[in-house]
Amino acid sequence: MGPSEEDQIFEYLNLLVSRPEVRRALGENARRYVERECNWDLVATRYADFLKALHEGRPWPEPRPDAAPAIDGAMPESGRAHEQAIAPFGIEPPVPARAPEPEPEAVIEPEYIAGWAENPESRTYIETHTTRLVRTLEITPRGTALDRVLEMGAYLQITPALKTKLGYGEVRGCYYGEPGRVDRRSIVSADGETFECEIDHFNAEKDSFPYPDGHFATVLCCELIEHLFEDPMHLMSEINRILKPGGHLVLTTPNVISNRAISAILQGYHPGFFHAYIRPPKPGKEVEARHNREYSPREVHRLLENSGFVVALLETGEFRDEPHPEHGWVYHLLDRYSLSTDLRGDGIYAVGEKTGGVRERYPGWLYT
Repeated sequence: MGPSEEDQIFEYLNLLVSRPEVRRALGENARRYVERECNWDLVATRYADFLKALHEGRPWPEPRPDAAPAIDGAMPESGRAHEQAIAPFGIEPPVPARAPEPEPEAVIEPEYIAGWAENPESRTYIETHTTRLVRTLEITPRGTALDRVLEMGAYLQITPALKTKLGYGEVRGCYYGEPGRVDRRSIVSADGETFECEIDHFNAEKDSFPYPDGHFATVLCCELIEHLFEDPMHLMSEINRILKPGGHLVLTTPNVISNRAISAILQGYHPGFFHAYIRPPKPGKEVEARHNREYSPREVHRLLENSGFVVALLETGEFRDEPHPEHGWVYHLLDRYSLSTDLRGDGIYAVGEKTGGVRERYPGWLYT
């Protein structure tokens, strides 16, 4: 690979990062290659043949390794044009195989979510965040009657759909509050559909979550991590603990490097999405939590990996799908200076698959 072809390296590494099945297949192929080509009997025989040829003064034909089986996954599109370039060097390009059909995303109508609004405030919030709420449900893996799912910071806006649209047998919620408190909530939709759910209370940065190890198939942590004050990895560690092996974390959070944020910085404003201090609440009202730290997509990727997850999906999008012509100049500026225009939406959407325990409790990029 030439010195100016770093994009090829990026494409292959990106494939390995984004496609766990390809990564596993590549590792399995490597293991089989080592077993086949690097065992002691074969290596000793080849050394003996080489020394014999050297002693007899004849050329030694270097044996060609057996062709490795194809990786079960598609090759990056930009890598296909590279096949002819690498073939003369005796490197066999990977043979693309048919990738498994992805599970179809759930079809969620915005009207269905809006039908669960309990009051005018909830209805206004849903209208403002319609695109985000729908997209969150679309990227959440489907469940079965035997699967459990936990929604953290549950407002019961998308919670019913986890059961009625995604098929989970047990749906549970949790919220900030006194440990041990459990609220039993029941709501009725505009269509007369009833949904019941238990909401556990605890401090996600300090308390042990009140669930056994490997209890849930999926955990949703949506628009929550940006509110944490001091120890986000406690939350991530506990999520890892309560997820079963191969379970999924669905994480959404505002994007601190969005087009909106860049526009704000370059015009002299703060880039944060909700960085203002909060006035004392009115009697009987909860204190709203400001954003203490917002994240970039790259940081979310690192956060998931540090926490024992492989990144199955990472994208950005809008809270509400509507035109933003006021940010067009930001796109042109980034393009003009060859800076990435990818992952610049207002919100980050990520799905991680649990592959093991927490890898780094206090990652250096997040703690000091």
